[in-house]
Amino acid sequence: MPKPWRQSTKGTAMRRVKYGPCGHMFDPDLNRAIGQMYEQQGYDFMIWSDQMMLTIPRSLWTPDLAPASEFWDIDTFMDTWPLMTDVAIHTDKIQIGTTVFDAIRRPPANMAQLTATLDHYSKGRFFLGMGAGEIKQFAPYGIERAKPFGHLEESVKIIKLLLDAPDVVNYEGPHWNLRNAVLPLMPYGEKRPPILIAGGPGRAVDIAAKYADGWITYVPTCGSPEWYAAEVATARRKAEEAGRDPDAMIFYLLTMNIIDETDDQVEHHTHDPIARWDAAAVIPGPNVYQDWGLGEHPIRPDYSYPTHLLPTEWSREDALKIIDKTPPEVVRRARACGTPRSVADQLQAYIAAVPESNEVWVNVINYTSFLGSGNFGDPADQVDLVLETCNHLRAMNGQPIPTNEPS
Repeated sequence: MPKPWRQSTKGTAMRRVKYGPCGHMFDPDLNRAIGQMYEQQGYDFMIWSDQMMLTIPRSLWTPDLAPASEFWDIDTFMDTWPLMTDVAIHTDKIQIGTTVFDAIRRPPANMAQLTATLDHYSKGRFFLGMGAGEIKQFAPYGIERAKPFGHLEESVKIIKLLLDAPDVVNYEGPHWNLRNAVLPLMPYGEKRPPILIAGGPGRAVDIAAKYADGWITYVPTCGSPEWYAAEVATARRKAEEAGRDPDAMIFYLLTMNIIDETDDQVEHHTHDPIARWDAAAVIPGPNVYQDWGLGEHPIRPDYSYPTHLLPTEWSREDALKIIDKTPPEVVRRARACGTPRSVADQLQAYIAAVPESNEVWVNVINYTSFLGSGNFGDPADQVDLVLETCNHLRAMNGQPIPTNEPS
């Protein structure tokens, strides 16, 4: 039955908005099949996260709280780069990229070579999402998370230098030096792959505006559409001050959502203990919790997700105490919650916060995959809900609806 798509209120004007879901992280055959399916469904891009572990304590990932735990381990991640390469080989149109890799665990010369390689395997469809990294990817593995944004800024500079230079290059910096370095593998097309920087306001926005091609941020967790509009304006101003074209910046919305068919199902999800843990744990800083009028963060007064969250160190008893202090309201604040149309309405407010001269990318993740029964039918339902949400957004932005959506 055809969906009643809500058309744009701006007539036939079409915005430059791209939509993308996530790849599969631990089954190569399924990952390849999903990539081919996403391309057939008309998505513009798909992403993989360069992770060693997720955000949910293993002590909570048990059948009584997470039925899906009987089927898969919450921290199972294959390396992102072979997964992306495989999909690049077996698709033709969809863009592929990282959201995100961190700038310390993989040095910039290595990243430049990997980026150039994926650029060729994908025939010009690769993009590189970079971030400063989270403590959970470092401390458990014996890596120091020192001056993460300094490393991030310098990594972007070196990657661009190596990708753009046809001959030997030299560079001296606070973290890395290049001496007669060379990477003659030139881009597949006329220019190198786009580089996008992930993070909240401050250093990440500054690095994105001055050196990269776009900014990735996490909504609605980081702030309201009004907050986002102000940060977009800041990024554009900084790009212009750096002598760059602010209209050329890509604004990438990493959106975490709880999408289901009915409001009652969504309300049930907001009470789920796993959803409540993650809504509290992945808040970027204490100011967000305070801005919501919820007082002190339940984990610690100065809590910051990138610098404090170590999921494998949480006992079940202590994690349950945090869940008890986290009301469903936090889930609704940290996630866009609702039916596909309702979630699309919420995400559209962020798209509208970006000037029409800029391109917007929207990565739509349905968090209910962590809250399901473990039944293999659940992921298929969630894929359909994400596609329906994206099609509502396409209609709102004057874009055509792909005709090959599942019946």
